[in-house]
Parts: sequence; C-alpha cells; structure tokens
Amino acid sequence: MIKNSLKSFCYLVSFVFVLGCMSCIPVLDPEPCDTPINTSVGVNDTFSIVPLNAVYNVGDKITVSFVVDNLAKLQSDSSKDFNIFEESGENIAIIYSGLENNQDLAYLISSPTNSIKINYGEEHNFGYALKYHPDLNKYVLELEVTFLTERVYTLEDFDFTLLLGNRPNNSGDNCRYYEHVSSIEINPSISFEVL
Repeated sequence: MIKNSLKSFCYLVSFVFVLGCMSCIPVLDPEPCDTPINTSVGVNDTFSIVPLNAVYNVGDKITVSFVVDNLAKLQSDSSKDFNIFEESGENIAIIYSGLENNQDLAYLISSPTNSIKINYGEEHNFGYALKYHPDLNKYVLELEVTFLTERVYTLEDFDFTLLLGNRPNNSGDNCRYYEHVSSIEINPSISFEVL
C-alpha cells in the first residue's frame, strides 16, 4: 500500500514538473519584429549639398539634404507602385542603416566632427529621421552642417534603409514594419576639402 501511494505521489510530482516546464517554453511570435510587411525601393530619391564648393574653411556652413520620394516600387514586384506615406501612415522615416558604410558621409553629418543643426527632420536613437513634407509629397532630412575640423571628403554612391510604420506584434511589442531602400547615385563623385 505504501509502495502504491509512493508510486502515485511520484507520478503526480512528475506530472506537475512536466506541466510547469511546458509553461516556460516561449511561444514563437508569427510576426517577429525583424520582418517588415513590405520593402519598397526608391525611384527618385536625392542627396544634395548647398553650396557645393571645392574648398571650405572651418566655420563655413553647408546644407545637406536627403529627399526620399513618397512614390516607390515594391522590392518584391517592381511593376507595382508603393505609396510609402499612404501605406505606412507614418510622418517619420528613421534612417536605420547604410550611412555608416560611407565613412566620409558619416563624418560629414556627425558631431563632434562637425556641428549639426536639424532644419527639417528629427534626431533619433539610430541617428536621424526624415520627416514627411506634405507640400512636396516627400520625406525630407535637411541638416545645417558647420565645419569644425579640417578634412578631405569624397562622397560616392551610397544606399540607406529607412524604417517606418508602427504595428504591434502578437507579443504586444511595437515593431517597425515597413522598410524603404534608397540608392543614391553621385556621378561623378563629390570631393571637397575643409581647411
């Protein structure tokens, strides 16, 4: 009798233990934060420096602009137009990656190398964010750069990725669900020196 009670007790403890362990297994979210709903590709995105000179002095100011056209193409089907603002509903497009791959561009728009004032757009944890400009129907980042250090800059073609469009996943996390890949062609390359 004691043997049967001990056996039943062991089964009960084992069952409770297994049940407890199963409740600790994480549930995989079918919509992880690293998967965008759609990825669009820029068609008419631009980059500019005004005024553009061959030589500047420390203390001179320039305006650096990133302009991303609201109308893009879907990466998965380039025959389909994609209206970034209409689809995402976001006024802000965060520059998530890409600028760090162009060292001179990264130095140009970073402090303490230079003094940066945001004329249009926003600062974000990742760096900068473009802001939707309804009159232009484009996302714009305009930076006023005051040169603080002597340096030679050479800017060539570059890509960057924007993240936009909040949507909570099944875990309740707010995720960035839309991606926009912008390719900027600078032909010929831009070179200038700060003395």
